[in-house]
Amino acid sequence: MSPETGVARAITSLRAGRLDDAEQALRKVLRQQKRHAGALNLLGVLLTRRGRFGEAAKCMEAAIEAGCASDATFYNYGIVLKALGRPASAVDQFTRALATNDTLWDTWNARGAAFNDLRRYADAIADFDRAIALNPKAAAAHSNKGNSLTALREFDDARAAFEIALALNPNLAGAWAGRGRLLFDLNDYDAADVAFERAIALEPDLAFAWLERGNLLTARNRPEDAIHCFRRAQQAAPELAEAHFAEAFCRLKFGDAAEGWKKYEWRGGVDKIGGSFDKPLWLGDRPISGKSILLHSEQGFGDTIQFCRFVKSVSDLSASVTLEVQPELKSLLEKLPGPDRLMARGEPRPAYDLHCPLGSLPLALRIDPERLDPAPYLSAPPVRVEEWRLRLDRLERPRIGIAWAGNPSFRSDHNRSIGLMRLLPAVSATPARFISVQKNASDDDKSLLRTNGILDYESHIGDFVDTAALMSCLDLVISSDTSVVHLAGALGTKVWVLLRYDAD
Repeated sequence: MSPETGVARAITSLRAGRLDDAEQALRKVLRQQKRHAGALNLLGVLLTRRGRFGEAAKCMEAAIEAGCASDATFYNYGIVLKALGRPASAVDQFTRALATNDTLWDTWNARGAAFNDLRRYADAIADFDRAIALNPKAAAAHSNKGNSLTALREFDDARAAFEIALALNPNLAGAWAGRGRLLFDLNDYDAADVAFERAIALEPDLAFAWLERGNLLTARNRPEDAIHCFRRAQQAAPELAEAHFAEAFCRLKFGDAAEGWKKYEWRGGVDKIGGSFDKPLWLGDRPISGKSILLHSEQGFGDTIQFCRFVKSVSDLSASVTLEVQPELKSLLEKLPGPDRLMARGEPRPAYDLHCPLGSLPLALRIDPERLDPAPYLSAPPVRVEEWRLRLDRLERPRIGIAWAGNPSFRSDHNRSIGLMRLLPAVSATPARFISVQKNASDDDKSLLRTNGILDYESHIGDFVDTAALMSCLDLVISSDTSVVHLAGALGTKVWVLLRYDAD
């Protein structure tokens, strides 16, 4: 039987739903002709239908190398890469498909969905608009646009997008799931749960719906039900990192540190965090006495401040420790116990035997949160503290620092950043001197600070050391932003955290 006949038989079997017969025919062709582009491409499509995305990707990559250069091939490869959690690579393939044929709305829609995964929401919306221009009845494109608008917290426009999608196709599970996420972000938990249930009834293996329903149940303090949802999401999409990370978040929130830190390794691919590394990752799986290890920051400033407390524990294992942090934090961490060398990200790295992201240290060191040493582990230089003490010396006590906003790109920032206005009644009713420790306050907030007698020293704060020195002279810090809280706690300054009822 010729390869062409084998491929034709595979197509017939595939159309009839006889996947085993189709796969058998294609593998027989490939035993005859290893680089048969058509067979490789078709086998990749078949394996995609079976959810075997890793194998599918290898087939499609081989098909392209063998000369398959159609827009359909690039599109199918992009779908597989997105399913594997490689959205940047997926965008590249969808772009190649569009360069070959830009008249298909579903290619624009698929690239927009990959942009959503990359949090490039403006690019995503532009692609969805192109898809809708080509096909105004494309319910999936309207739904995906709703997801982008939800992420941008343009909630009214997001609601309208989902309404259009569901009017076009009331049985589109993805639109119900997206609508549920929107309602969840708006704190309408009951309506969100109804939407997620509808999505799951329509498409029982829709990982996104299971994931978001699990997030909702976590917020409702129902950890066992939430973990069940995350596990269902993982079964439907084993490589969906968000589902594993959400499980980690849930387990850590409710006190299951041992399993929580294991799942926390899904937070973004530790082999990619902080750049590329040519030496093995250390997770406490081998002795490191006499070895050199690079510990490196990976997330935000608050995360570095929170996890750097564990550096000394690594040093106590008789390892030579290099600590790499964001340049903005280097001066603050100069007196941190533990590292033999402190460096800023971007500086030439010394030779090292192993590496570990800071956020992996609780797992590597088997940290039990109940047994953490509460002692301060950071301090500002005494001369800088004295400068701030003299500046504040004339002020009455108690001196209370306040912060009211965090990173605006955080998905739930609208639930965390409460705004200065909500603090003002407490400020006016409290016999104390209030001082802003908020970075990058808006012009409106600066005006409110002046009007309400709250001191603002932002023009005197040049770096984190200044912030630390200022905090060291305060009697209390009150904040809804975690980076401020982590810094105050690391310094040993008394701190109150303004928490949501479902906070972690």
